[in-house]
Amino acid sequence: MNFMHLTDELSKYYTDKIVFVGLGNELREDDGAGLEFVERLKSEKEFNKSHFIIVGRNPENYLQ
Repeated sequence: MNFMHLTDELSKYYTDKIVFVGLGNELREDDGAGLEFVERLKSEKEFNKSHFIIVGRNPENYLQ
């Protein structure tokens, strides 16, 4: 899937109702891919109203 496919799939939803969660460990090579992906999406105009949560290695700390 590329960025065009992603935006096509998500265009069915209101962007202010989308939450992207960045999960991973930036110190362990490809484990940081989720974090990098979310960071890149934050700068895209298509998702400027979406919500972004960077949880790192501990998503359980963000369940509230």
